[in-house]
Amino acid sequence: MKYYILLTLLFIANYNLAFAQKKERPFRCGFYSRDTIQFNKFYNSTLQYIEIKKGERIASVGAQNGNVEIQLSLFIDSIQFTLQDIDTSCLNEVEIQKVKNYYETLVDKTISNKFDIVVGTETKTNLENNYYDRVLLLNVYHELSDKKPMLEGIYACLKNKGSLVVMEKMGKRKGKKRHDCNHIMPFEPDFLAEMKAANFVLASKTTNAKNSLTFYIFEKS
Repeated sequence: MKYYILLTLLFIANYNLAFAQKKERPFRCGFYSRDTIQFNKFYNSTLQYIEIKKGERIASVGAQNGNVEIQLSLFIDSIQFTLQDIDTSCLNEVEIQKVKNYYETLVDKTISNKFDIVVGTETKTNLENNYYDRVLLLNVYHELSDKKPMLEGIYACLKNKGSLVVMEKMGKRKGKKRHDCNHIMPFEPDFLAEMKAANFVLASKTTNAKNSLTFYIFEKS
């Protein structure tokens, strides 16, 4: 009987300890790295393939709370980011500051890059014309409900030698749905045709077989 009681007490103690040590979600929206090991894995699998350069003006469309962009900022400084989204429950100063605070504490480094906010719509980016060196569409293209006016807006906001970075998981056939959000995955032949129709020229393509992400760099024609 004493042995059974002891086991029960040990189980309760371990359960309470595990519950107490469980991390609360640091911010409302988006994936987050729980520790430096996961952070470095995310860099190796994703961040290193997102092409940005020091001194650029960059707009990220569908950025939520700037989760990915802030992680990028720990590797490249002197970037002026504009975070654009339609969901102000994610895209707001409080959420962005939470993300910054979390990652600055995680890796013990101060982020110096500037982050502006632009609220868009389903059909308009509301980004300034002829202003950006680069626009990012990171895991966002499949969510665009009206691609034509959005691509037109992105084209207009880029400088003459600006580029568009698209990160996506491509479907192996038309109509294939993603498991995480149930959106239809882009089918590469159709996707490239849509980009060509929007006057973008493919400059490079890199696929990471480990996570099935493909990174496209497009330039204005």
